[in-house]
Amino acid sequence: MLVKTGIAEDHILFVVDVFKGDVDNIVSRTTFETFGEFYSYITEEKFEDTEEMNCCLTILYGDGVSMNAAFENSYPFKDGKIDLGNLFITLNSFAEVIEECGGVDIGLINVKSERVISQGLFDLKNTEDYRKLQKIRLDLNERKRVCRGCFESLEKCTCKEPDLGVTIIDNDFQPFLKTLGNTCYDDEETEFLQQWRFEYTDATAVWDGKKARGDYTISFRCQTYPELPGFETFPVSESIENDEDGLFKIHCEGNTVAEYEKDKAEKFKLFNEWAKEFKEKRVVDPYSLEENKDKKKIYDLDKYVYVCPHCFAERRQCVCDDNKSCVEIDRNIYPVIRNLNRAGYRTSFCCEGHSKDHPYGNIRFAHFYHFDSIPDFCTYTNNCFLNFYYEGTTDEEFEADKRKKIQELIAWSESFLK
Repeated sequence: MLVKTGIAEDHILFVVDVFKGDVDNIVSRTTFETFGEFYSYITEEKFEDTEEMNCCLTILYGDGVSMNAAFENSYPFKDGKIDLGNLFITLNSFAEVIEECGGVDIGLINVKSERVISQGLFDLKNTEDYRKLQKIRLDLNERKRVCRGCFESLEKCTCKEPDLGVTIIDNDFQPFLKTLGNTCYDDEETEFLQQWRFEYTDATAVWDGKKARGDYTISFRCQTYPELPGFETFPVSESIENDEDGLFKIHCEGNTVAEYEKDKAEKFKLFNEWAKEFKEKRVVDPYSLEENKDKKKIYDLDKYVYVCPHCFAERRQCVCDDNKSCVEIDRNIYPVIRNLNRAGYRTSFCCEGHSKDHPYGNIRFAHFYHFDSIPDFCTYTNNCFLNFYYEGTTDEEFEADKRKKIQELIAWSESFLK
């Protein structure tokens, strides 16, 4: 196994410190430049003479991001190996610190610092190491990333409305959400069409040495008539609560882990069967109603790209944790917007321009940035707009000039990533 050492100047660095008594009293330090090497080491390495020794796992990135004992990432040894009983806490903390550092809007005074931090984080989130870290975090917490429209994994999603975005859910709730995730039904009492939109899931499980107990929560919100009572009440049950505001809670317990898992399986089976029965009786297609027909939206995937508004990766490539909707960007200008944001030049709006009758395009920035140069066909205004204009008296001439100038914009945006 290759073990590298160094300092985290412009890349991520994983550190394993063995210390005695106090975290400052370091006996040995091993560093890794890939998450795979780091993870293999902490799970497979056998240590000698570990009496009174502990281990601290740390992540470093540049000058500003580091992990320490305050984030509960110190571990004892057991039989010569690191006891990683709370590893998921460390992994969550790693990602949270990176997100916190990159999510702060540093403001106009320090726009250079903002660009440096932003570009570093975008680079990090597009590495295979970060993707592995996210997958391990989700697996440890029994959660998965799914489409907000159909609640299938992104690889299986065939939605025509990709801007519904991506969300992270507890695996146990996926069958229920695929049945009633974004449902419409006509309320029997009010005769109103109610549309319910999924909000979040949560799970907590504890073992006190005698009994295992857990609560699994899923929440919905009425989109059409917030003042009305909530989702239809679940049949009276001691183990499944429903507060009529769209929140369900399933209580599970068992004297052993096996008993707990069996109890959980039985209660989720009951919950999912109720969802299927409810759908068969009550759910309606909101677009089948005459007054809602004009709301139906079929998205042009050839014309637009749907991307994460944080890392600007396409929807299926994004590994961010946020529960968010995707941003719709004109496909041809997408590489420009992606490059600018990854370089730290935050944008808030763009249009590539679509016809010779309105031959204008623009990019609006979130701040006023100072550029050393811009393409000669562009103008940059003090209200943060980069405007550009296409020429051509025929459709063919217009499209040719548009292709040429967008390629120049892409080359300009790429220069900030070098």
